[in-house]
Amino acid sequence: MDTILGKKPATLIKMDVEGFEREAIWGAALNIAHYAPKLMIALYHRNEDIFELPLLVKKLNPSYKLYIRHQLYIPAWETNLYATL
Repeated sequence: MDTILGKKPATLIKMDVEGFEREAIWGAALNIAHYAPKLMIALYHRNEDIFELPLLVKKLNPSYKLYIRHQLYIPAWETNLYATL
């Protein structure tokens, strides 16, 4: 993502990449660190993501306020991380 955007800021990043959220966050690391876009990141694909992804986001940009929400919908559910300033 950083390669595609160059030095242009993203304002919102939504990630649901089927278990590759960690890699996607690293791919957007410069944008997250410097521009602090709002983030919506799936946490439910891998067990460790619920702990590791919030820590990674905070490591890249300590200014973020983090929220975890669990949404129910038929026929399944989602758990997501939201990051804002």
